Amino acid sequence: MKPAPQNFLTGLIDFFAVLLPGMALTYVADERMDYVLERLGINLHTFGDGERWAVFLFVGYLTGHFVFLVGSKLDEYFFDRIRQATPGQQRQRVGTGRSAALPPTRWLAFLLFGSAPDVALERASELKKRRMRESDGKPVLSAYEWSKARLTSENPVGHAEVRRLEVEATFFRSFAVVLALITAYMAAKNLLGIPDVRITAMFALALVLALWRYVERQFTATQHAYRLVLTLDAEADAGGASGVGESRSAS
Repeated sequence: MKPAPQNFLTGLIDFFAVLLPGMALTYVADERMDYVLERLGINLHTFGDGERWAVFLFVGYLTGHFVFLVGSKLDEYFFDRIRQATPGQQRQRVGTGRSAALPPTRWLAFLLFGSAPDVALERASELKKRRMRESDGKPVLSAYEWSKARLTSENPVGHAEVRRLEVEATFFRSFAVVLALITAYMAAKNLLGIPDVRITAMFALALVLALWRYVERQFTATQHAYRLVLTLDAEADAGGASGVGESRSAS
């Protein structure tokens, strides 16, 4: 049976993970939004408060999806690059003839993930190879995708927890995009002779913290999925061994 309360909570967080960054960006660009809508023949000043709120929420939700789309690129160009700079991933890269990550990236990986971030990943990858065949020598699913697929059917509560961590990472990923745009806008104003360095520095600091939290949540989600699958497999092996022992004693 699906854990309905967990699914509802995750869906609610997922909704706000799209809506809130979009609303933040829409609020900052409020004057520009009025200008664009007026050019489209829509005058918000003739609307009531309820209608203005409806337009604001709709534009915020729509903008949130665009922010989400841009933010999804951070998985490939930011998180994955740092994740692949850990010691275990570096050994794999060098073993397949690829170049090692740059020292600053390796230092950042150590700072964010600690000294032994690859143990659960390597164990889960070995387990996946034993349980799933490859297609033309290439994996059909990554260890993380395979782990989530197993949790979906064998541990729905665990899958809901992993999904919640993913959604939290998604929120901070999208929020980082919004903060990056605001920081760039504030920096441009400084260059144009409208100095507000302290506010710009505050947004820049918030951007760094949002990226940090995004990476931490995403990494925690992957580690949690690996450990849950490894626990499931260990419990299955223990149950099988117990069954064999019982059958032998009975004979």
